[in-house]
Amino acid sequence: MRRCIAEGVAALPMIVFLVASPAAAQDEPGTDEGQPVSPQAEDGNRPSPPVPEPLPPEESAGDSFGAGIGPEEAPTPPQETPVERDEDTGAPATGEARTPVADDVPELEEPEERTSHHFGFGSYGRLGVGTDFHGATPQQPQVTAHGPRTVQSPYLELDLYYTIDPVGPYLVRTVTTLGFTDDLFHYTGDWSAMLALRNVYAEFTYRDMLSIWVGSRSYRGDDIYLLDFWPLDNLNTVGGGIGFRRDRLEIAWHIGVNRLIDEYTYQEADVPDRLFGAERIVLMDRQRLVTSLGGSYRLWGPPGGPAIKLKVYLELHYLASGTMRREEDNTTEHLPSDWGWTGGLQLGSWGWGERDSHANLFLRFSQGLAAYGEMGIPFGVDEEKRTFPGASELVVGLSVNYERGRFGILGAGYVRRFTDADPNIYDEDDYWELVLDVRPWIVVFGPIQLALDLSYQQRFPYGMSPSALELLDPGILQVAPMIVFAPLGPGSYVRPQIRLVYRMAYLNEGALDTYAFEDPRRYDEVTHYVGLQVEWWYNSSYR
Repeated sequence: MRRCIAEGVAALPMIVFLVASPAAAQDEPGTDEGQPVSPQAEDGNRPSPPVPEPLPPEESAGDSFGAGIGPEEAPTPPQETPVERDEDTGAPATGEARTPVADDVPELEEPEERTSHHFGFGSYGRLGVGTDFHGATPQQPQVTAHGPRTVQSPYLELDLYYTIDPVGPYLVRTVTTLGFTDDLFHYTGDWSAMLALRNVYAEFTYRDMLSIWVGSRSYRGDDIYLLDFWPLDNLNTVGGGIGFRRDRLEIAWHIGVNRLIDEYTYQEADVPDRLFGAERIVLMDRQRLVTSLGGSYRLWGPPGGPAIKLKVYLELHYLASGTMRREEDNTTEHLPSDWGWTGGLQLGSWGWGERDSHANLFLRFSQGLAAYGEMGIPFGVDEEKRTFPGASELVVGLSVNYERGRFGILGAGYVRRFTDADPNIYDEDDYWELVLDVRPWIVVFGPIQLALDLSYQQRFPYGMSPSALELLDPGILQVAPMIVFAPLGPGSYVRPQIRLVYRMAYLNEGALDTYAFEDPRRYDEVTHYVGLQVEWWYNSSYR
């Protein structure tokens, strides 16, 4: 009998353990079926304490672990001395090992993604097909530096953007723009194409306020769309820049270089090699250094308009000296260093109509190298082969767009005076020129619009025509009605657009005189064009 009692007493803790365990209680009323087993019950070295006799509800509150468990109540762990814990790992801050209880186990969470990556794609493109009524390819007659864009050659740009947005105030973006021009394969049967890298740069932005970029960039401001012309800032350089923007103020500074493969700036030659054969060497390499500084301030109005802004702009150009070798007699000629500058103002307003209504007035004066443009080869230099200070350019330009409901009108124009650096002021290289272009449009129904492009361009040279031996003022008048299909709605700048265009151009005597004697166009006083055009842009780095 004593042996049975002793064995029963020895087995009593195991019976209590089985009764108190969650596995034994999973079918009891007041517990959730399938409830996870607590770490205490799985640890054979630390059996859970015995369950006391049930108490009345008013006496069970705050009692030992497992007492008074109801449907909405969680078990209360045994009271222990509080231990300071690490906030991230949940382990004791002292580093001492301790077997966790159920509430000590931290919830496992997916690791937070701290950097986001975004890829973007954009494009600008235009293409047209037409005839001049004689079965030949139509061309755009032009007597000024920038003419109306009623007939344009094919052009395509592909923009690739990659943005890295880490947690914090910084943003990193790379931009790659491929430009394609020239005739299409379907028109030439030639697989070759003219490809240019228009943009290859990385830009770092801090709090959308400070930006730094480095690379090759087409650096532009506001344009005159109808003339495809950037009258103030239009640079293509390899370099870098810094921009600052805060509230009403924007400032941008840049410095870079460019170079053209022309005998005036770059020359190569084949020479005997030191050992045998031949090698090609660079005889002259004259990079043009260009730096620009521009700042704009919103004088009045909110950012969305109606608002007015004033922009001030400055450019400096420098070209190092070099030695040019003449191909005809293999003699050399020293080319001195040269420089130039540009200063300009822009007064702009926007937001007073609907959609993209705006107006911009430009004023620009250039001297020396800058008068020829940053990608231009100087001509008409002085006795010392320099362009400064003799060459100069003055431009006053205007761009307007007004939209209201189903109607809109685009307007563009500029007046330009150019003089080169040679001492002769009575030649065709010195002149005034002007261009005026307006394009009203109206929505007929749905996506169909009617538009009419009217333009006039004329040049007033200081000298006589070398062929006519008299002063001639070349001028062209153009009239171009259009039927426009715009599926994304009305708007002067809403794209894509498909256009059916007819254009009639009248050339005066001076305009015909600009063609060579053997050119058949010299005898066509009136030219025609009819064709289909398509133009688009989206997410483009610029229009």
